[in-house]
Amino acid sequence: MSEKHQIIHRIYKAFGRRDLAGVLAEMHKDAHIDFTKSLGPESGVYPGAEGVKKLLDLYWEAFEDISHLRRGLRRCTRRGRRTRGGARTRAR
Repeated sequence: MSEKHQIIHRIYKAFGRRDLAGVLAEMHKDAHIDFTKSLGPESGVYPGAEGVKKLLDLYWEAFEDISHLRRGLRRCTRRGRRTRGGARTRAR
């Protein structure tokens, strides 16, 4: 596994643990998350540590548990269970 793959894997693991410090430790200080192709209300660009925190807080508030199944560098499946109502979701 390449170093880039290892970093991404560690970010996903930290995300699943709800470990913001762990996620940010693996990212460049000027990193951003581009969610402009999202069909959901969270669509947009989330710049820097504050932007990353804002997006992750949205997910962590909405989902009781979240897991990622890796399928290479660009493809993964996310599973979660809604905090309210317990509905299970899956996104690819």
